[in-house]
Amino acid sequence: MTEAAAARGNTVDRVADAIRSLILNGRLPPGTRLRESMLAEQLTVSRTPVREALSRLASEGLIEIRRNRGATVRTVPPSETYDVTGVRATLEGMAARAAAEHITADQLAELEKLDGEMHRLVRSPGDEDLDALAVLNDRFHEIVHDAAKNPTLRSTLQTYRLLPLARRTFRHYDPVRLRRSMSSHVELVEALRHRNGDWAEAVTRAHVWSAAVIQRHDEEGVARDP
Repeated sequence: MTEAAAARGNTVDRVADAIRSLILNGRLPPGTRLRESMLAEQLTVSRTPVREALSRLASEGLIEIRRNRGATVRTVPPSETYDVTGVRATLEGMAARAAAEHITADQLAELEKLDGEMHRLVRSPGDEDLDALAVLNDRFHEIVHDAAKNPTLRSTLQTYRLLPLARRTFRHYDPVRLRRSMSSHVELVEALRHRNGDWAEAVTRAHVWSAAVIQRHDEEGVARDP
C-alpha cells in the first residue's frame, strides 16, 4: 500500500469514526439527513472520504442511502430493536460468563475505576458529562468482551450493539434510570470478582433487557400521546 493510499484510508477511518460518534451519542438523531458538503466542511475534509465513510456506515446499519435522496440516519423500528435486543442479551451474557472465568486482576481493577468515574458523572450530569459517560460505558463493556477471550463473539457483539445504541443514548435517561443502569455495573464487577459465571450472565442479560423494555414502553407512550 502506498503512503497516499494509507493516508486516504486513515482519513476515511477518522471521518467514519466522527460521524458514527455523532450518531451514537444522539447528536445526529434518527431521520437526520446527512449532507456530504456540510459534513466535509465540519470535518475539514473533501467530500470523497465523507462519501466513502457514509457507505461504510450504511453497511453497519447506522444510516440509509437512497438514490436521489442521499443519506439519512436510519430510523430503526421498535420491533426490530426489540428483536435485536434478544440476540444481544444472549451474546452479552455469554461474554460475561466467559469473562468470569478469564478476567485478570488488571482488568477487574480497570472496571472498578471506570465504575467509580461513571458514578461520579451521574450525580449531576450535564451534556458533556453524558457524552463522557457514554465513552466510559463503552470502554467498560469492551473490557468485559476482551476478558471473554473469544474474538468471534467480540466481533459479533460489536455489530449487534450498534443498532440499540443508535436509538438509546444516556441523553434520554432520567436520573433514576441513570443510577439504575450504573448499579448493574457494580453487581457485574462483583460477580466477575467472585468468578461466578451464572451470576455475571444473569446480571448482564437483565441489564440489556431492562433498558430495552423501558425504551419500548417510552416509545409506545409517546406514540399514544396526542
